[in-house]
Amino acid sequence: MSLMQRILITGGAGFIGSHLGEKLLNEGNEVVCLDNFNDYYDSRIKRQNISSLLEQRNFTLSEGDILNFNLLRQVFQKAKLDIVINTYKVRDLVLDTIKSVYKNQTKDDSWNVIVVDNASEDGTVDFVKENYP
Repeated sequence: MSLMQRILITGGAGFIGSHLGEKLLNEGNEVVCLDNFNDYYDSRIKRQNISSLLEQRNFTLSEGDILNFNLLRQVFQKAKLDIVINTYKVRDLVLDTIKSVYKNQTKDDSWNVIVVDNASEDGTVDFVKENYP
């Protein structure tokens, strides 16, 4: 039997994030979903993705942008997280990738540093980031 972990999933209402959240909840974990429901991905679909998760007591939805440092700090302080899993992808990064791989990497690093800094300040154990080509 494993111990319950408190896990933040950024972009948690998207396809990957919501399915991951469901799996983690089914394994007995507590999941915090951070999503900004922007217009890049139809917010109605995202809300449908997490509709069944909202009914579970170990699921918390925090609506907002990962780039909002104050919101991110509040999420970390309130949730006392063990693990952060990033499935969020900033819309501009997709567009910048077409223009320049370097710009993509620079922006990608900057928002992940915010999460890592917040995580270490609050004692978070692990940080997991998807690898995008």
